[in-house]
Amino acid sequence: GDEAYFADGLTEEILNSLAKTPDLLVASRTSSFEYKDQTPNLRDVAAALGVAHILEGSVRQSPTRLRVTAQLIRASDGFHLWSENYDRQPDDVIAVQEDIAFQIATALQTVMDPQALRAMVESGTRSVPAYNAYLKGMSAGGRQRYEFFEQARQLDPEFAAAHYQAAGYWQLQLNPLQVRPAGSAENIDPEQMLAMYQERISMAIETAAVPDKYLYQSDQARVNLQLRASLDFLQQYLQAQAKARIAENLQIDALYLAANLGERELGLQLIDTLRASGVSNADLYSQIIQGYRTLREYETGYQFTLEAVSKFPNNEGLLFQANQLLHLGGYREDAKNAAARITGSQLPLVNVLLMRVRHACDDGDNTEANRLYEEELKGLESSFVNYFALSMLGRLDEANDALRYLDQQSSLYSLSSYLTYSFFDPQ
Repeated sequence: GDEAYFADGLTEEILNSLAKTPDLLVASRTSSFEYKDQTPNLRDVAAALGVAHILEGSVRQSPTRLRVTAQLIRASDGFHLWSENYDRQPDDVIAVQEDIAFQIATALQTVMDPQALRAMVESGTRSVPAYNAYLKGMSAGGRQRYEFFEQARQLDPEFAAAHYQAAGYWQLQLNPLQVRPAGSAENIDPEQMLAMYQERISMAIETAAVPDKYLYQSDQARVNLQLRASLDFLQQYLQAQAKARIAENLQIDALYLAANLGERELGLQLIDTLRASGVSNADLYSQIIQGYRTLREYETGYQFTLEAVSKFPNNEGLLFQANQLLHLGGYREDAKNAAARITGSQLPLVNVLLMRVRHACDDGDNTEANRLYEEELKGLESSFVNYFALSMLGRLDEANDALRYLDQQSSLYSLSSYLTYSFFDPQ
């Protein structure tokens, strides 16, 4: 109910803590959360995630009591390795989180000594109010998400993760190609947005410990258009987190940076690493497809894309990405087959309309393509829409005019987003 944010946030923090333990392989949040509110067979879950043990539990909270149940189960035979019921004051939440991570690591006989493990699993703040605000931010959306992170960082100025999440909000605002949650658009100029971002990411870097510091430095370098430095910092972070599958999305980020720097072999190596670790969910399949497209490896990615479409035939986000790779690779019939399954119920309208324009252009139906733009797309008044649609229609002078407003120093990161955009190509 109203406390779901707390359970989700606590679960994610325990995942993060366990993922930092060098000799534990932990399934990612995206994969694990697919089973939220379900009661599947634990052996099936373990097989799908590629894990040997499952942690399950529940959270109940009132203004005066916090009740957490947790049990660690060996998937092969259902044996309970450890279980515990915590009945505490709400202020004890951080101690509960640390104890759960510690007890699991102990039950699995990890090699770290207890004192080092306890230091490692700390959440990053000792302020319970700041931690609660952070958990609310992790489950909220739009402007409200940002306000919770702002509250957390003000309550504890040493809370690096809260600074980082707050900075991420402004990075989202600076990127015109990101689909923003409703109610999150800011009506201020890019120079102010950039200043808000730089203040918060600098605080995150200043207060963070390694390896998180590397991640935050990579983020800042990317916004500063220092792509080589960004990739170097990100690789240092990934090396420090080598055994944590929770970092798989960051491997995707490294892949995009490598592609934009022309490092094809490194990009393919990162894809091979992701595939070798086991691809089990539609989101990761979709992102790997995007990786192949960014590297222009259409032939190499063709069979993988068909496999993804076969495995997730109704996931419209994946179908959209598959459609793009297949189209650009010259597999036009396969691209149309993927497009035919897309109803638009799960995608932003702009994605569906741009796809329709692309296929109208493929069919040589310029009349329909221009009609779609003039009657349906143009009214959305988005530079993103105008630039890509006009590019497909061959109206290049008009397409370039759509980006003129970004021709200023403070908007260079926003402009660069078009040059490195890996999710759509106007060809």
